[in-house]
Amino acid sequence: QHWLLMLLRMAVLALLTLGATIAATFALPAGGATSGKFSFRMWGDDLSRLDAIATPLLVSLRVIPGVEHIAFSGEQEERWRLELDEERMEVVGVGLAEIGRAFAVANQGLVIGEIVDADRPQFLRLRLAPGAVGEAFERLPLRGQLPNRPAIYLRHVGIAEKVSSPRELIRVNGKTAVAITAYWSGAQPRADLENFCRRIEVPAGLASACSLQDLSASRE
Repeated sequence: QHWLLMLLRMAVLALLTLGATIAATFALPAGGATSGKFSFRMWGDDLSRLDAIATPLLVSLRVIPGVEHIAFSGEQEERWRLELDEERMEVVGVGLAEIGRAFAVANQGLVIGEIVDADRPQFLRLRLAPGAVGEAFERLPLRGQLPNRPAIYLRHVGIAEKVSSPRELIRVNGKTAVAITAYWSGAQPRADLENFCRRIEVPAGLASACSLQDLSASRE
């Protein structure tokens, strides 16, 4: 009887373990994934109209728990644009590569080393003093002063202009498009995003596509 009781206990324990495993399996999204990528694209003929429709969608996405790293292709970014005088460049003997290198170093800093902080590399950069090159890089040195040869600055061959432009310009089916991407983690956020896709309605004249891509493991 003692052995029979032990066998019964082992059988009950095995059934409970099997039941818990099955329940956990069915609780996961299709494919067993615990994370994934959300993608939404909308296209038409008017970029400003697409941006206006996408803005409230971004607001709705940001309040869904478990959804992060939301990116919008139409987000405005400030960038520097160089306008160069090729004839003047030939006169002073400065090439495009030389100008690009000097501008990149002044704008982003010259990497001179790195340190590791919490297993993440941090680059050490050497930068010019604030305001040393002027607000529009007009005093950016391209070539230092040498005997019998004056220093060459960016103002001698062109100008740098700060402009605002969308983070990414994309097209779908030959039309202007905008895209929203995000990452989700967990079964509930996935379900919320599925409902989000089903609720999206775009006006006549526009088209859209909304999808979720399951990943095999949680994203680092």
